[in-house]
Amino acid sequence: MNFQVPLDQVTRFFKDYPAAYDLIQILVILVVAWFSQVILRRYLLNFLSVVVEKFRPAWAEPLSKYRPIEKLAYLAPFFILYQSSHLVPEFLVMPFQIIGLVGMLWSVVAMIDDSLDTVYAIYSIQEIAKSHPAKGFIQVVKIILYALAIPVTLALLLNKSPWYFLSGIGALTAVLLLVFKDTLLSLVASIQLAFSDMVHVGDWIEMPQAGADGDVIDIALHTIKVQNWDKTISSIPTYKFITESFKNWKGMSQSGGRRICRDICLDANSVKFLDQPLHEKLKKIQILSEYLNTKEIEIQNFNTKMGVDASSPANGRRQTNLGAFRAYLEKYLHQHTRIRQDMTLLVRQKASSERGIPIQIYAFTNTTAWAEYESIQSDIFDHLFAVIHQFELNVFQNPTGKDFSKLNAG
Repeated sequence: MNFQVPLDQVTRFFKDYPAAYDLIQILVILVVAWFSQVILRRYLLNFLSVVVEKFRPAWAEPLSKYRPIEKLAYLAPFFILYQSSHLVPEFLVMPFQIIGLVGMLWSVVAMIDDSLDTVYAIYSIQEIAKSHPAKGFIQVVKIILYALAIPVTLALLLNKSPWYFLSGIGALTAVLLLVFKDTLLSLVASIQLAFSDMVHVGDWIEMPQAGADGDVIDIALHTIKVQNWDKTISSIPTYKFITESFKNWKGMSQSGGRRICRDICLDANSVKFLDQPLHEKLKKIQILSEYLNTKEIEIQNFNTKMGVDASSPANGRRQTNLGAFRAYLEKYLHQHTRIRQDMTLLVRQKASSERGIPIQIYAFTNTTAWAEYESIQSDIFDHLFAVIHQFELNVFQNPTGKDFSKLNAG
């Protein structure tokens, strides 16, 4: 059976039915356009895979994730549509050209968008990214990119000059400033934050008015995200870091030492002069023995020189259990292996109040790790609370139910 159709019959058919010829021609163009992106996309992705597999560059993962080169494949079908517009019926010429141009435009926009994401991903793994975040700048470039692409698209669709739409923006400047107020403020703030070195990803910041106390995990154009210590996340407008105050603990982290600044409140009624038994008892404390002997000689020489009447302890100078305790604290901290000796270290007596006499320890640990810091601080104060009774001093605390029950029992 012969299924061959004479060529003259096919030609006669298309002459009799020109619409069928146009339809087949349109279908052929669409099929070719579709296959062009499929084939080109496959070749481009294969090329990308070969490059990544062979060279394994540091930027291979971002390039494989965002694949900006893949968007080049989408240029092909729209280019074919545009170039084939003269082959279709006259009423389809303009739609083919517009679809082709708009498609090529947004293919390029998508490729640039993915390229920016790739560049940022590559930049973010560099050491410089910790001190100079660039996410805000990338977002600004994207905003400009789409702000230009949208008027051009409208110009193509409506067959107008792009300047027709761009010139109209001037009249809407006031409205745009109002609508994009936060964006503009955030843009300026991002630039200031970047150049003034105020905050970086990984910094521990504290902003009570925003309920934020934790590590910065992301710096974007509009917001800075902070993961609080309770694992919640606070999103703070970028410009807030310029207009409002916040505390950055970066200096503490970089110094390698974290401050201990705590008081231990003593009962004023337990403060007294050192008598002989207490003096002998405290001299048995090794780190305090030399201090007590030296201080005793100094006081005796002073009192003798001044002709002090020793019959009353109120005359002249005397050692006190509180002074001995402060000296002990200083000696103890100076020999502590987890306290920085090259940073501020002091023990001071603050003004007395209804809570007794505060003795403040001001020192720095040799670590900034939170858990270690808390352990060191707790160990120090555990020791102080235990040793304070050796000086016949009492820690001040408000009366409890147990205290009142003793009074009633008496």
